[in-house]
Amino acid sequence: VSTQSTGRKRKASTLPSEHLEIKPKRLKITVEEKKRPNYFFGLRLTDEEVLNQAKALMGRLGDIGGVQKDRLLNLHRKLHLTLFPVYVSTDAHLSVLIRSFEESKALFKEIFPLEQPTNLLLKGVGHFNYRVLWAGIDPTSNCNEKLSNLVTRFRNDLRNVDPTFIIDDKKFVPHVTLYKPPSYGVRYLKLDKQKIEELCRELQNHEFSAQKINSVLLLSMKEMASDGFYRTCAELDLMDLSFRDLSSKAESAQ
Repeated sequence: VSTQSTGRKRKASTLPSEHLEIKPKRLKITVEEKKRPNYFFGLRLTDEEVLNQAKALMGRLGDIGGVQKDRLLNLHRKLHLTLFPVYVSTDAHLSVLIRSFEESKALFKEIFPLEQPTNLLLKGVGHFNYRVLWAGIDPTSNCNEKLSNLVTRFRNDLRNVDPTFIIDDKKFVPHVTLYKPPSYGVRYLKLDKQKIEELCRELQNHEFSAQKINSVLLLSMKEMASDGFYRTCAELDLMDLSFRDLSSKAESAQ
């Protein structure tokens, strides 16, 4: 067997080495690992004051090494809080999930009673491994407890309805992602460590305006609506418990 070099050279990365990290090589991929989540339940941030505050903060990120400025454009319009992701295999499976969502009205009413509106209070800015920048939830509010209770019970209810749902079991850490760089195969961008630490120290007690929790959405991870947000497949209005099945693409794009 020849060991002679082919003479081909790998194209060198144009990104600064300090902003590149090699992900560990995965030796084996199981069937379950291939079934990555393709939908998620979440809360959309729509309060204009909250969005403008987030937009102003994102404007400061352009000076941080590793940040792709083009990803900051209109990113504030995609702000949301993820409750948990789920993998759905077929349209029929999605219909079961939507029907189960609608039949969970009693649970949502118990946790978010109509006579006691709940506000999502964002406070502080942090990071995950110098890669993802996020806004936290005020720990002094009762919102954290309500959301954690909802996630635990709703996940269990869905499993009882259909054990084949592949639901993300990661510990629920309520946060709103402000910036996340794109993935590049086995490499991904890391942000400037020193500047991220300085920004997070400065904003560790920063308080955003309150976002009223009006509805819970089932969203597609793979498709976008015409306004740039994730395509909505179903929505439960917490103000009157009305439910909308928007799984038809024509309806959810409106």
